This record gives sequence, C-alpha cells and structure tokens, in this order.
Amino acid sequence: TILPTGIDLDQIGQTPADSKEFRLTYHISETDRVLIFVGRLGQEKNVHFLLRAFYQVQSRVENCKLLLVGDGPERGPLTALATELGIADSVIMTGYLPHAKVFTAYSAADVIAFPSKTETQGLSLLEGLALGKPAVCINELGVKHILTKGGFLTADSIDEYSDRLVELLTNPAILAQKQQEAIERGKEFSASEMAKRAIA
Repeated sequence: TILPTGIDLDQIGQTPADSKEFRLTYHISETDRVLIFVGRLGQEKNVHFLLRAFYQVQSRVENCKLLLVGDGPERGPLTALATELGIADSVIMTGYLPHAKVFTAYSAADVIAFPSKTETQGLSLLEGLALGKPAVCINELGVKHILTKGGFLTADSIDEYSDRLVELLTNPAILAQKQQEAIERGKEFSASEMAKRAIA
C-alpha cells in the first residue's frame, strides 16, 4: 500500500470572507451549487467524463456550476466540449492557482467531483475532504482506498456518477452526513497521522 505524504491541517483554515471573495471573483452567486475538480487538465484525469456527467447534473439541479481548478493540455478540448454540450456558461476554468488559493476554491465549493482513474496518492482529494467537502469518485486504484467514507464511489458510468452528484446536491441530510465523514477522513491522513503510520 502506498501511504500518501499527508496533509498539513494547519494550512487549510479558510474564513467565510475568503470563500465569499473567491465566489465574487468567479461570478458565483450565493445561491449557486458548486462542484469542484482540482488537478491537471490531462486525459488521465478523465475530465471529459466529468463534463458529460455535469451535463446531466445541470439538467436536474438548478443554479449549478462546475469549477475546474488547474491547467493542462486538455484545456482547449474541454472548453470545446463544454460549448458543444451547451454548458460553457456554467463551467468555470480558473487555470493554475497557488496552493493557498486551491484551499479557498475548495472552501467555496459544495462537492468534489474527482473522476480520475489513475491516482495513486490523491493528495488534492484529501485536502478537499479535510475541508469537509464530500467527493464522488470512480472506484479505481488509489482513490478507492482514500474514499472509504466522506462521499461515494461509483462504477465507470456517467449515469451513476451524475446520480450521486445530484444526491449530494439535493439531499441536505446526506450532504451533512458526508461532510462530517469527509472531515474525519481528512484527519486520518493528516501529516502527523501519516508520520505515526510510517513509524509503526
């Protein structure tokens, strides 16, 4: 088993003012529900799949936005696909953000959408979980060992994946439960906990 490096929980404290400012910067209203993906925009991250899932989510959840944080060679093709699907106005691409701003982006979002099937450590996913953001991931490789609680693992199915995103966005009780689980799971991967496991 590959142990993640661990996350520094002291780094991730965000204030409501940080989150509000971020949402204003990217024209996200207070009533918008926000899905977030953080990572390289490369084919291995499966973001094309995410856009197709978001197309389904958007038809079922009002005022929903998708925040893509990161850059990479697929940015152009992803922009074209968003336009083709008619969802470009609801997809926000921030480009590369400094690490501190990534935490702010997570704090401004509601649910992590992380469809990568090639992760080993999934450090950015863990950082989002530690901020209390539940995730929907595909049940593959390292991610399935990370997301044992704090969200949903799905088959490699756009329909199932979008169903789980909709469930989190529209069911406050399930969202609250998964938020608490996400915080707990993030703490289990704190740098101090990882150090203890490495020594054990």
